[in-house]
Amino acid sequence: MMLILGAREDQLPVYLEARRRGIPTIGVDVRGDRPALAHADEWLPVSTRDSDGIVAALGGRRPTSVVAAASDAGLWTWHELCRRYGTPYRYPAGAVRASVDKAVFHEVVRAAGVPGYRWCQSTDRATLTRAAHGFGFPVVVKPPDACGSK
Repeated sequence: MMLILGAREDQLPVYLEARRRGIPTIGVDVRGDRPALAHADEWLPVSTRDSDGIVAALGGRRPTSVVAAASDAGLWTWHELCRRYGTPYRYPAGAVRASVDKAVFHEVVRAAGVPGYRWCQSTDRATLTRAAHGFGFPVVVKPPDACGSK
């Protein structure tokens, strides 16, 4: 059985492909009105960020695979559940860090030799103001971790 973290419209292709291949799925999403749940064999009404809650809801069942798609919300959970269940593919902790922390992402990009844009991360308003003036306007301001919708 495949455990799929999240069931928004963005995750729908994973459910459809699993169904096409005959792989039973359990959709994990705290909201029962998510569109992809119509294509899941089972639904666990648990947050995709709650690995312990998911394990408890599974009640001793062991997924053969775990996947999170189109969202960074469940990436740590993906990593933790893969490790816990010993799945053949284990989502790497380094990939999680680079996906949810912009400073780590910039380190990875720089180490790979990929050109990047100017950026600054700080909690000090004066430092950020100086950086913005140094960059020139307009500037983009984003949270330092996870998705910008927060």
